[in-house]
Amino acid sequence: MKRLTYEEVRKTLGGPLESVWVPELDAHNIIMYCDEEGKLKMKKPSVALFGSDGEVYDIVAGTVLSEGYDQHTGDDIPLTEEQVNVINNLFDYCPELDCYFYYRKRKTWKRS
Repeated sequence: MKRLTYEEVRKTLGGPLESVWVPELDAHNIIMYCDEEGKLKMKKPSVALFGSDGEVYDIVAGTVLSEGYDQHTGDDIPLTEEQVNVINNLFDYCPELDCYFYYRKRKTWKRS
């Protein structure tokens, strides 16, 4: 599979790249990119990110692109089937809003 160049990704997103940090994606060597200026350009919201407290901590506007990355070199690489499944399981689609929701999992602590 052909690797996308920076310019191809920038053209797909419609502006300069910004990485969106999602802990569960990072744990599976997945990076999400969006247009850094998506909100300023008044692009349609595409992903709402909720913290473990249930509050929205960010909204991504415009096109989103996810790629795998090599943890040793930092290079972007194509997503594996397993990584695609991780993404599909983390994000819920809301057809009424035409937007995806991500809910950060609450950590449960056990006392010894």
